[in-house]
Amino acid sequence: MHYYPVWFDYAKWLFLITGAACGLAMMPEPAGRKRGWLKLGLCCSIALGMLFGGVAGVMFNSRATTHEVTGEAFGVRFTSGRSSSTTWFGVPQPRGEFDFSISGTHGSIANGEALHIVYQDESYAVLAVDVMDGPGAGYRYTDNTNIFSSWFVVALAFVLAGYGVFDWLNDGTAIPPPEDDRAAPDGDVDTKSMLNLSSNE
Repeated sequence: MHYYPVWFDYAKWLFLITGAACGLAMMPEPAGRKRGWLKLGLCCSIALGMLFGGVAGVMFNSRATTHEVTGEAFGVRFTSGRSSSTTWFGVPQPRGEFDFSISGTHGSIANGEALHIVYQDESYAVLAVDVMDGPGAGYRYTDNTNIFSSWFVVALAFVLAGYGVFDWLNDGTAIPPPEDDRAAPDGDVDTKSMLNLSSNE
């Protein structure tokens, strides 16, 4: 089941790829109107890609149903990286077994303990875990959907597009290079003229 139009995903990647192409084409271009157009295309295309992705996230997280399942945990394991850790576990459920994961190391979740889990449809994002028995009985983990992150992406898309349009209206040449005000090696003396004078003597 889709909670947002499927073509949003295609539109997102199409605009992101277009923006990347504009960025690559802009790099070797000297300052000028062409570079300005490419920068405008870069900002607006990336912004549109972010907008489609963010709106899809908002629609999904606001519409996706939640499911609840209770069962004995199995396959509990912990993984850790440089700055984060994850707890993995599974429980038998009518829709088939699935490995759940939650951020952090939760030692109260162990093999054989009865767990009550609330998770999001399709994404299987865990919204709540209650340990029902065993040494960790009474332990509760809660989380929320990524709807706030999706709204942030939408807002960021408008900021990026606004920056691109403002920069175009303000300048349109995509940051011209600074003027080369370095003095000539011979100061104000025209070396070529001096050589000509010497040959005439």
